Amino acid sequence: MAFESIGSVTFTVNVTPPLCAGDSATFKITNIVRTPGPNPQGPIVFTWAINSTPGVIIATGDSVELPAGPRYIVKGIDPSDLFPQAQAGTQQPTAVAPAIITPTLFQDSVDCFGGNDGTAFANPNNGGTSPYTFNWSNATGTIVDNDAGAGTDLTINLPAGKYIVTITDNVGCSIKDSVEILQPDPILIPVTIDTADCFGGTAAVTANPSGGNGNGTFTQVEWSSTGITNNLIQVGLTVAVPGPNYSVTVTDSKGCTGSSSFTLTEPDPILVTVAPDTIPCLVLRE
Repeated sequence: MAFESIGSVTFTVNVTPPLCAGDSATFKITNIVRTPGPNPQGPIVFTWAINSTPGVIIATGDSVELPAGPRYIVKGIDPSDLFPQAQAGTQQPTAVAPAIITPTLFQDSVDCFGGNDGTAFANPNNGGTSPYTFNWSNATGTIVDNDAGAGTDLTINLPAGKYIVTITDNVGCSIKDSVEILQPDPILIPVTIDTADCFGGTAAVTANPSGGNGNGTFTQVEWSSTGITNNLIQVGLTVAVPGPNYSVTVTDSKGCTGSSSFTLTEPDPILVTVAPDTIPCLVLRE
């Protein structure tokens, strides 16, 4: 774009806006023409100020780089003129800054601890110049996905952790942002054992599961003999079990499982030994 000045000094301001938000625009003076005056003519000095603070000179010269956005006042002055300010040509150019890329990031957590079904989502919100490329990497810098598209981007099958996305638009402007994919705590199952009182009796075992999904609420609790498939004894958090080797498995609301094995002990059997007491024989004599 070009701006024509007014006054005895006329000139054109050619403005080259920045490609990326945050970069400077280039303002260049061309087509300088001045009306001859009675005084000797010296070189024209161009001064630049922001329109809201015209008395504060921020740059001089016929080619300057200034931030895009504000409106500027540029004056072309011949210092040797008798009335330089009165003869100055002025113009108020501005440069439009491109929309900054301000991404919105979301995550969908991993279902089970240690899984790899997490999802990361990025939306550039129409910043910069479409289309975009989306470069995803994990916390160690390993590239996990590289996509291109005109709008949003979705990356799937990710384990828990921090992921960094670099969004680059069609003119090479880029921005980085990060998102943390979460996961539930591991399912832990400590057990409380009330051992059998007598040999051959039964013990009461209570499972105290934690972690997983559902704030400690589990959809199923299975007790079984260790090494025997599907030998279900009882469903519940407390069970009376007669044998020595067992395991307990719990399932949360998303199908995640955790298990724990334990061995029961019992008192030794009470052994009773009976010793006969011999009765001597009587001998009868005639």
